[in-house]
Amino acid sequence: MRILQVVGGLDVGGVQRSVALLAVGLQKAGHEVTVVNLATRDVNAEPLEAAGIPVVHLGLRTAPTPGALLATLRGLGRLWRIVLRGRWDVVQTHLFKTAVVTTPVARLTRARVVGTVHGLDPSGLQRRLAGLPARLQHRVVAVSTPLADDVARVTSIPRRLLDVVPDGVDDPGRALAPDAARAAAGLPAGTLVGCVGRLWERKGQRELVAAWRDVVARCPDARLVLVGDGPLRTELETAAADPALAGTVLLTGSRDDVGTILDGLDLVVVPSHHEGFSLATVEAMLHGLPVVATAAGGPRELVDDGATGLLVPPRDVAALAAAVVRLVEDPGLRARFGAAGLAKARERYTVEAMTRGYVELFTRLGAGRR
Repeated sequence: MRILQVVGGLDVGGVQRSVALLAVGLQKAGHEVTVVNLATRDVNAEPLEAAGIPVVHLGLRTAPTPGALLATLRGLGRLWRIVLRGRWDVVQTHLFKTAVVTTPVARLTRARVVGTVHGLDPSGLQRRLAGLPARLQHRVVAVSTPLADDVARVTSIPRRLLDVVPDGVDDPGRALAPDAARAAAGLPAGTLVGCVGRLWERKGQRELVAAWRDVVARCPDARLVLVGDGPLRTELETAAADPALAGTVLLTGSRDDVGTILDGLDLVVVPSHHEGFSLATVEAMLHGLPVVATAAGGPRELVDDGATGLLVPPRDVAALAAAVVRLVEDPGLRARFGAAGLAKARERYTVEAMTRGYVELFTRLGAGRR
């Protein structure tokens, strides 16, 4: 099949990374893939280029200036020419903006048009308008069952139009033993609790640091490792400097050795207010780590409460602290949860599983039959 993927950007982020992984997976499965990026070149273009996948960067700009408007119009014209002239079997959009600017033109062709929803946008206007492009698409995909249910509840997209194809990540295997990983990544001693993600309000690190006071009061050898950067960094650094935390919180900033860091951790916390899927959860599971996550969107499906990890209500500092303490204090439970999570992730949440899910959907829609 000839497949066009349209994405709003290729910068740092779970959606952008998922699109890159899917494109590479589809190519490895024998399909011809092109990616159109509405923005400028960024970090997630690298794996696409390394795989030899054509990537077109349109450079659309949102600034309210004549130059930005002209660049946007030129970019849209280029996108529409690519869609109309490409003889695509599938045109797949990712998130609301790409669906709006791509779907009407794609429906003028013989391509099957599929839109993937990766999360619920906080904008009420976008939620109200989400059903407009969706009703022109042959199928809408959500990346988790909880997300599909939430989308049907808060938008005008009927649940019957929503399929579920979970995201997937590469299965890295454990590259290093914990002690070697800690030495390589410069991690401290103690029981290490990690949180990987952009440092911003919706990811819940503020609540995690608040909960950490109770954790270290019960488990003084525990250490919290926050991996990532973002607008909350200064606030979190100030909170971590509180004498009550006694140097038990490490903020690493953005790192390109996240896999090594995960090899050195004992458990991972995903305290997000809402996640459409949660690549961080799956990556932790694939490293054999138990997960404490908020029951907010995707993690409700990813984490089997009491079997592969623990689920707590979002924004509940006391419940978050209690769950972390439970796992810090019980190495045997961590090992059992980690092994069960690894088995589940390898079965359901790899790039290969994601690719199979989309190929089966495209085939069911009649893509490739000319």
